[in-house]
Amino acid sequence: MLKKLILAVVVVFLLWSALDFVVHKHLLAKDYEAKKELWRGPADIKENVLHVVRLVFVLCFVALYGCAKAEKSAVSGLKYGLLYGLGVAVWISFGTYATMPVELNVAVTWAVGILVSSTVGGLLTGLIFGKCCGCEK
Repeated sequence: MLKKLILAVVVVFLLWSALDFVVHKHLLAKDYEAKKELWRGPADIKENVLHVVRLVFVLCFVALYGCAKAEKSAVSGLKYGLLYGLGVAVWISFGTYATMPVELNVAVTWAVGILVSSTVGGLLTGLIFGKCCGCEK
């Protein structure tokens, strides 16, 4: 169980890091520049803090799945990731949109990014914890 947990944390951390890079450094770069008064400048962003935050979030995401009583499989992981992602995406993306002067397209892009990250993260976690990886339960 511990090996699966560690493997899932590493895989999901790398996945979410890559997807965050695409969303924030490419897809939304121009939008962030247009509202640069809202954000820290590139030199002031605390990347190490972001990595720690992401790691803690991934640990919680994977541990919640691991503690669930449902059968561990790709399908259960996909469902878990989709449901988790939907809740987090709506809360963070549209909660921020409601309280900060960001454009709707930014909130939608955040929401889609979170939903994709969580769904794929859930699928991979389900595969790692399930029978597909060749490990016993």
